[in-house]
Amino acid sequence: MALIDVIVELEKAAEGSRALDGAVAQQVGWRRKVENIKNEANGETTRRVLWIVPNGHEDGKVPHFTTSFDDAMLAAVIVAPDDTRAVAFADGEWTAVVGSGPYCQAETGPLALCVAALKFKAQQAS
Repeated sequence: MALIDVIVELEKAAEGSRALDGAVAQQVGWRRKVENIKNEANGETTRRVLWIVPNGHEDGKVPHFTTSFDDAMLAAVIVAPDDTRAVAFADGEWTAVVGSGPYCQAETGPLALCVAALKFKAQQAS
């Protein structure tokens, strides 16, 4: 999924999900690897998806970027290690910002922080 598509999905989401976590993971450097494994007992082939950690070769479990404040902050740190990051709840809205990026709203704090991180990334790429 393209960066802008992930941002749009995050902005319209009512809550976080593992599918959205995977989309964010790919945008912040995680790689998805699919292996086909043959079961020796019955000869059937099964598909296994592994996630490779950023800047590494070992597989790992994708963080809960869209439902955990700590993991959402990790996404922001990955895309903007030397910039400020903030998330706030006021007047019934979650708002987040990363570095000099735009203020971003979403239904939950982790979603808002993920949106802000990815918009910052998009801004840096342009």
